[in-house]
Amino acid sequence: MDNEAANNQTSLLDESIIDTTEYDKKVKKARTTIFVVAVIQLLLGVFLAFKYDGLQMYISVGITAVIALVFVLLGLWCKSKPLTAIIIALSLYVVLWLADAYFDPTLLFKGIIVKIVVISYFVKELSPLKKRVKLKKY
Repeated sequence: MDNEAANNQTSLLDESIIDTTEYDKKVKKARTTIFVVAVIQLLLGVFLAFKYDGLQMYISVGITAVIALVFVLLGLWCKSKPLTAIIIALSLYVVLWLADAYFDPTLLFKGIIVKIVVISYFVKELSPLKKRVKLKKY
């Protein structure tokens, strides 16, 4: 009888009593942000690649496609490991931005509003996800 009573008790951290609606919305927004970044990277990269000729253009398009693919894969992975995928996507986005600025300092402030919006979306989605991961550990 004691085992039955123990099985029927619900813990405060029981997954079934925690409302995951808000969490799911944050994960969906984060995934959407990652996919949008992938599309932006691909479109702008291909557009900018046309300023080169021949082999340089193909290399530029190839690099751009690989970067976009990485973001798409991170967006897909975000469904199972959202916190890790968002942190990696945010880090990659910032590293690419800084690499652009290193090679062409005029690019540092071009599109700054879009860059700030993307980074703020990533950061905004991170905090509730971190709370959820901490909650699941206990």
